[in-house]
Amino acid sequence: MGITGSRENKDKKPVVLIVGGGYGGVQCAKTLDKTGHFFVVLIDRKSYFFHNIAALRASVELNYAQQILIPYDRLLTNGCVVQAEVEVISPDGVKVHGRDQPIQFDYLVIATGSSYAFPGKVAETEQPQALAHYDSLRQKIEQAKRILIIGGGPVGIELAGEIATDFPHKDITLVHSSTTLLYPNVFRQELYTRLQEGLERLGVKVVLNDRVDLGTTTYAHQHEKFIEGDHTFLTTKGKIEIKTDLTFVCTGAHVNNKSLKAGPLVAELDMNKEGRLNVNEYLQVKGYTNIFAIGDISSKEEKLAFLAGKQADYVASFITRVELKNGIPEEYRPLKYPGMFVTLGRNGGAGQMPSKGAMIFGGVQCAKALDKTGHFFVVLIDRKSYFFHNIAALRASVEPNYAHQILIPYDRLLTHGCVVQAEVEVISPDGVKVNGRDEPIQFDYLVIATGSSYAFPGKVAETEQSQALAHYDNLRQKIEQAKRILIIGGGPVGIELAGEIATDFPHKDITLVHSGVALLDSGGVQCAKALDKTGHFFVVLIDRKSYFFHNIGALRASVEPDYAHQILIPYDRLLTHGCVVQAEVEVISPDGVKVNGRDEPIQFDYLVIATGSSYAFPGKVAETEQSQALAHYDNLRQKIEQAKRILIIGGGPVAV
Repeated sequence: MGITGSRENKDKKPVVLIVGGGYGGVQCAKTLDKTGHFFVVLIDRKSYFFHNIAALRASVELNYAQQILIPYDRLLTNGCVVQAEVEVISPDGVKVHGRDQPIQFDYLVIATGSSYAFPGKVAETEQPQALAHYDSLRQKIEQAKRILIIGGGPVGIELAGEIATDFPHKDITLVHSSTTLLYPNVFRQELYTRLQEGLERLGVKVVLNDRVDLGTTTYAHQHEKFIEGDHTFLTTKGKIEIKTDLTFVCTGAHVNNKSLKAGPLVAELDMNKEGRLNVNEYLQVKGYTNIFAIGDISSKEEKLAFLAGKQADYVASFITRVELKNGIPEEYRPLKYPGMFVTLGRNGGAGQMPSKGAMIFGGVQCAKALDKTGHFFVVLIDRKSYFFHNIAALRASVEPNYAHQILIPYDRLLTHGCVVQAEVEVISPDGVKVNGRDEPIQFDYLVIATGSSYAFPGKVAETEQSQALAHYDNLRQKIEQAKRILIIGGGPVGIELAGEIATDFPHKDITLVHSGVALLDSGGVQCAKALDKTGHFFVVLIDRKSYFFHNIGALRASVEPDYAHQILIPYDRLLTHGCVVQAEVEVISPDGVKVNGRDEPIQFDYLVIATGSSYAFPGKVAETEQSQALAHYDNLRQKIEQAKRILIIGGGPVAV
């Protein structure tokens, strides 16, 4: 028996004992641990958290298993993780192997989950053993020529998709006993069709409504259900002959209730629901106010990771409120409609959303933040299959293979939800209509983050990563071959593109043409120029300085001789239909703007306030005249040249 974390409940806090370290158990433990009100004890037979949603990819991708087997050693601050085999769970305590006395509790959360043969889940108690198991399986898959997968549930489908994606030339057959993939008559027909078509596009042969007669064939190990070696199997109905040298049997999941059957809680197991624990509207085991069941072992809802997390958060909140005497929360509300999300390798998949959920368009940061809470089913819709990191887009135009770093597949983005790759046709309060789907997608909350478009290479239009990578590669070759390059536009994209090309190809003849008085015209100057160009207004710009200060280039002026001339630009030619008033503003009011040295406020029909912000030199300048500011920068540059040791306090953009 191993213990990680604090062994002593020194402050005599209420003990919350959580049995099972899967999605539900870990989420509940972490949430209660953060409150600081409880001593949390998590019991699991393994020394690590197993991120089984990504388990099938670890079967094909080298070293991927290291990302899904996460040690428990840093999980809890106010409590501990006990690594032990649970023998009996009862209202009087939890008996574990290697300990004479049962572990007592004030609150018990049963989250024992379910078991499944490797590679869908793992039986090894230590991380190195599990890593070695995945590495061995990956080698077997690499060597196999013909692979048979028996079972067309989520595990069978995802395993077929992963193998077919990474090893497209293998002969893969999937046999499922039902008339559709997954479970018939549960989901919309569109989901069944998309999954089957997706597998077939990957080259997988799908055989439905049939079974495989394995005869007397046995598995090499107890906790894995794959068969090595050359075999020829026959289906029972269609009598289809299937030759294989590696066979996976992806059937036979069962809930972990052995420790419940050994104690008095056996009376609450519902054998009509696969032996799951009966719970009430508050996820309490019937007949007990301090014992809860969540996740696969609970009779509430389907066996899905995001639902286990949702139940965990509810129970953690319930226990906290009861202990602090803040009243009983509302009853737990199960999802009314079935949901299912199945990946088909790293580039595809399909799913059906529970009727209503939080829906996100384009907003990756928002989606990730909501997903982390575990309180929402998050749906992100984007026409592309990847996130485009456009801040670094221009570098990809010149540096080989850099585009791989800025075109990031969405396949690992969300834990509690899904990414839908589709073209959005209509956004309305009643739902979102996407191409290829008859009914609009419903939501409880809608976040619209559709962004903006820009011509390549500033942004990309390709929906698939491979196409965008090819586009950048093609552009880089054109830039390499060009001798003279003209860039029209001195906004951020034009400036950065010029900088990237000039840095990587210093001998090219590059010209940048911009219509503004300065690169990156912004704020008051940009607005004044835009209005002035219309010819409909008399524009008055008020500033205490006689020049425009291009502060984005301010720090370079601290070290480069004469560079300050490029960032301190006189206002004298700024406006055609108006004037620039150099004055200190004293009062801004709806009746006019009062400036120093003038008795009457300046009147207006429209007022635009763009007073900006201040920052100490050299980040910004205080001098009102250009000549004074130039002298200030020149003086600073000399001080920097003479200094030997320089200390910079602050790690914001200016300091960096």
